[in-house]
Amino acid sequence: ADETIIEFIIRKYADSVPLYRQRAILMRDFGIDVALTTINDAVLRVGELLTPVVNVMKRDLLTGGYIQADGYVAYEKDVGAEGMIHACCLAHARRGFIEAIKVQSKAQAPDAKLERTVALMDALFAIDREAREQKLSLDDRHALRQERAPALLSELKTLLLEMKASGTILPQSVAGKAINYTLKRWVELTQ
Repeated sequence: ADETIIEFIIRKYADSVPLYRQRAILMRDFGIDVALTTINDAVLRVGELLTPVVNVMKRDLLTGGYIQADGYVAYEKDVGAEGMIHACCLAHARRGFIEAIKVQSKAQAPDAKLERTVALMDALFAIDREAREQKLSLDDRHALRQERAPALLSELKTLLLEMKASGTILPQSVAGKAINYTLKRWVELTQ
């Protein structure tokens, strides 16, 4: 029974298989008819058992000095303890530009500025990759970032502002959304 509940949870949260679909699979493959409420109750019970762990994790997170998150709107308002630094993930921003390039490639209208945007972001990631490969200390990694990142970030922001002001990219297009997402979270992305 415990193994079955664990299987439900893994399939739901790791494999994105909804519980109602898991129930249908059990019926189809094994002829086992389990009420959906029984499955739901079991999964909820596991969640209740994990509440103390989640509370400790939440406390530790909110009393810390640094939080990295995506651009979820709920994180924009006073998240965590006073003085906490909110940092967003550049990979999330980059993903939007990759999608924009794919859309433009299908339309056979490649945009060099979008491609340059991704190249600049990749160059920022390369700084950390180099630091890891050289096994730099945190202080040395920070120094390397301070040396190389400002010029890349400056060019990136200038490029984003140029694209936004150009009038050739619609705000609700894939490219427009990627630009707006990145500019709106610029401070958090450049922590």
